[in-house]
Amino acid sequence: MKIYIVIIGEYEDQHIGFGSDNLDAVINFIYEHFNCKDDYEEFNIMECWENNKQMFVYGESMSDVVCSKSNITKEELSMDVLCYVNGNIE
Repeated sequence: MKIYIVIIGEYEDQHIGFGSDNLDAVINFIYEHFNCKDDYEEFNIMECWENNKQMFVYGESMSDVVCSKSNITKEELSMDVLCYVNGNIE
């Protein structure tokens, strides 16, 4: 089973904001925190874990839609995250 951990906040304020095995709930959480005005609550990265092994980190690469655009739709975010989940990272 894959577990998704969302890290929010910046620099020394980074902390776990949400964790779930429900990808739709995780995408909704990321979308809600993507352009948050509060640095303590703003989306930072999402980690995917399976069998105690980190599978990928979303939000670190400049090719990730959350890093390359200042305004995204939930559909764009969902499609981008699904590329990682399905192993289709470019």
